[in-house]
Amino acid sequence: MVDNFDLIQSLLELPEQRTDTGQDFYFVQVLQRKKDHKEENKRLGRNNNARLVKAYYIYSIAQYKEHKAEMIALAQMFNARVGINLNRRNSKRVALEMNMQLAGCLMSENYTLSKLYNSVCGMGIGKDKLWLVDLDAEDLHKTQAVIDGINLILEPTANTEKVKAQIPTKSGLHLITTAFNSKVFGEMFPGIEVHKNNPTVLYIP
Repeated sequence: MVDNFDLIQSLLELPEQRTDTGQDFYFVQVLQRKKDHKEENKRLGRNNNARLVKAYYIYSIAQYKEHKAEMIALAQMFNARVGINLNRRNSKRVALEMNMQLAGCLMSENYTLSKLYNSVCGMGIGKDKLWLVDLDAEDLHKTQAVIDGINLILEPTANTEKVKAQIPTKSGLHLITTAFNSKVFGEMFPGIEVHKNNPTVLYIP
């Protein structure tokens, strides 16, 4: 079991209570991964890599706390995992992008639109520029070297933290970091994946 709710709460740039003018939110998903349900997917004929159980749009710390128990219950019920993208979304930007996507759907005569808002929320249109460096179990011994490498690439100043957090996963670690030169990083650490728009782990049963 992995529970990062308290750790991630400290990273959220949100008001305690939602305000009328607040448009920034975090996109949270409870997802069933294909590889965690191989037999069931085969029986039901599912081919998608993940099935969305439920999505949340978190505008305040109070809302984050309020939904925690439900997220955990759904993850346990469906053998799913809860993920959060730490790049904040903005309601206005999502709505404008959704309008553009909607026009494209209508032009192609695709009228199945129930998943469109979540699809747009999942796009790389976040307000922040935080990346995720995915360290598997066999790479954990490189953690400090990777952190030092990122700092070297970014030419750190004394008052700026480049690696914002270390988030435990079921089989490794996610480093949450500001953007850097991924080409140089790949040359320094071949085989370690860098994701520019991926969720990190909130909870895994």
